[in-house]
Amino acid sequence: MEQTVNTVTIEGDRLFTVEEVARKTRTSTRLIYQLIRDGEIPVVKFGTRLRLRWQDVVDERLQLWARG
Repeated sequence: MEQTVNTVTIEGDRLFTVEEVARKTRTSTRLIYQLIRDGEIPVVKFGTRLRLRWQDVVDERLQLWARG
């Protein structure tokens, strides 16, 4: 079975889809979209497609944990 992976890399950073980030962080896509809307996590847009840098996601999660 062949699987297609849409991997995008910019300046050495792999960009992830909202679904990939939700899966890796064990959260919902709804939460990720909310964080994007609130400006907590920056995104890279390709037309209507959103991509996120993993470091931006990690930074946001660390800030949320620090706040309690």
